[in-house]
This record gives sequence, C-alpha cells and structure tokens, in this order.
Amino acid sequence: MPLYIYKAKNTQGNIIKGKYWLTNRESLVVKLRKKGYYLVKHKELFTGHIPIRIKKISSKELSILCSEFSSLIESGMNIYEIINLLEEEAGNKHVKRSLEDIKELIQEGTELSCSMKAHNDIYPEFFTNMIKVGEETGKLQEIFLKLSKYYNDESIITGKIKKAMLYPCTLFIFSMIISQILVSFIVPIFVTTLTELGGKIPATTRFIMSFNKALKENYYVLLGILVLLIIGILKARKHQKIKIVVHKFLLTNKMTMMLSRKILCVKFSRILGTLISSGIHIVHAMEVASTMMGNEYVKNKLQKSIHSMRMGESIAKSIRNTDVFLPSLYSMIKVGEESGNLDKMLLKANSVMEQELYIFIEKVSVLLEPAMILVISFFIGFILISLLMPMFNIMNTV
Repeated sequence: MPLYIYKAKNTQGNIIKGKYWLTNRESLVVKLRKKGYYLVKHKELFTGHIPIRIKKISSKELSILCSEFSSLIESGMNIYEIINLLEEEAGNKHVKRSLEDIKELIQEGTELSCSMKAHNDIYPEFFTNMIKVGEETGKLQEIFLKLSKYYNDESIITGKIKKAMLYPCTLFIFSMIISQILVSFIVPIFVTTLTELGGKIPATTRFIMSFNKALKENYYVLLGILVLLIIGILKARKHQKIKIVVHKFLLTNKMTMMLSRKILCVKFSRILGTLISSGIHIVHAMEVASTMMGNEYVKNKLQKSIHSMRMGESIAKSIRNTDVFLPSLYSMIKVGEESGNLDKMLLKANSVMEQELYIFIEKVSVLLEPAMILVISFFIGFILISLLMPMFNIMNTV
C-alpha cells in the first residue's frame, strides 16, 4: 500500500499538508473531498511493488544502525541531522537510498517511524513499530538502545547456527565434486582397459556407470524437474495451510522438536521482554510477538492465548496452553507475573535460554560432523570399491 504525502486546499483558500496510507490516488481524492478539501499536490512514496528484490538489512547492520542512532540522539542531534550523517556514512547502497528518502520525509514533517515504514522492503516491521513506541513515549534513545541489543543477540544466534552447518555442508559439497570426478574420468579408464582385456565388469561398477550415464543423457529432464520442484516449494511456502502443517511438523517431530522449541523460546522471550520493558501493554505486545515468530502454527496458538488473556485468564496459564514452548519458559513467566516483573523475568529467561541454545547447537554440531563423515565415507568408499575391483580384475586377467 502506497504512502501519499499530499497538499490540499479548501474553498476558503486554506492549505493543509499531511499523509495517508491508501490503495490509490482516487482514494486520496475521495478522502480529502469528504473533509472539504481538493488535492493540489501529492507524492507517492512506496507502492509495495518492487521490480528487483531488495535484501532486508541484516541483523548486524541493524544493531550498528540502532547503536549509532542512540548515541547521536544522546549527544543532542536532531533526527534530520542524524539521518543526514548516517546517509553519508552508509555502506549499503539500498540503505543509503532509503535514508535519502527518509531525510526528505523528515524535512516535510513526517515521523521517523512512518518514514521508515515506507521502506518496509528494507526495515522490519518490528523495527518500525518499536520506533513508533519510542516517538509516542518520548524514549526514542532508550528504544534504539534496546533495539541495538535485540538485533545484536539475533545476529549472534544466526551466526552460531550458520557456523554449525558450514562444515557439514562444505564437506558434503566437496565430496560430491570428488565423487563426480572419480565416476566421470577415473572409473571409465579402468572399465575400458578391463573390457579390452576381455575381463568382466563388476556389478557395482556397472551400476555406477549406468547411473552416471543416465544423469548425463537426461540432465535436462532432471534440471526441469528440479526447477519445477523449487517453484513448487516457493509457491507452497506462501500457502497458509501448508505453512501451518510444515511448522507444526518442525515442532512435533522428534528430530527437530528440541532445536525448534529452543529457538522459539529465545525469540519469544526476547521480543516480548523488549516490548513490555518499552511500555507496551501485554496484550498488544503479545499481538506483535505472534506476528514475528516466523511460525504460522505458533502464531495461531498465540492468537488463542491472547483471546484467553482478554477473557481474564492469567498470562502464564494462557501461554502454557499453547504447548509450543519449553516448560522452563512457562515457569519463569509465572514467576515474573506473580512478582510484577514480567519484563525483567522475560529478559532474564532470554539470557538463560540463549546460553542453553548455544550449548545445544554446539552438541548438535559435534554429533553432526562425525555422522556426516560416516555417511560420506560410506558413499566415497562404495565408489572406491567400484574403482578398485576393475583394477584387481585387470591384474587377474593379465
């Protein structure tokens, strides 16, 4: 939906300026005429249709940006001066362009949160919502400080997960490359030599050769199937019911349940603790948190818990009824609710669970690496046996 910055005039010649999020220009004209004004000038800032996909700013970049904002606000600089300075220093070209637009909007009298929301292709919804809270409460500097910590913690967790998966993935890719070289270039040499000497080709070698030949001859078919599969997965990801089934599977399957729930606990406690400590009412904080979990199944569960809270049920009980988080989180929420320090307890829970998640990731990584090595060793070993058997047959034939 576009953001329209407008200038309008009524029959008495009075001029007003403002902004509206509307679907099109005609809606803006109708809305102004109902108020007795006629559109003089307008500017459409964001249509929501991005011709080229722009990658959102990373958690690390957001953390640095928030830290700079907080420090500059504390130093006494106004928002326009801060945006101008950050624009000059920005290394990300997409961020730089967005800050140019934001600077213009600030100059025209638009709030910082609304200006950044016009670039929701770059800045996350949580980020702009928190800035709006800071503007409404007059605690913008504190909000940016909290956001800096929030995105820094998120960056650390993401980094640890990527690091844990890097070695197994690299090992798998290199093993596939080596296997393909062996099958495509080395095995055929021995097979040709053995055939010329009148020897018999082993069954395992024939299987590998046939499989490799089928891949080469039908690569375009396999490529087409792969493309269709990727397109199907991308479309399925947008389908609500499919997302709910997949997300539920991740939380209930024994292989993925513990890691998925630990990540959810860390994310939920961090988001909810940050929101409540910023002065947002618990129900509204829960609504925001439910949309940011990245899990449709959990979102539906949290929506039910929000309804229970509105009906007078305790926070701890309504969240426990979701049955998607670990028992330790429910216990800490209950203690925080009873003591009146829910925000502090959530942030403490986040700190504790982050450490637990780091340890769990390390354990999974330690177990995953030898498991991957065993699987790949078996696969490479099978190819090597298929390579050595023709050699032995050649020796016997000679």
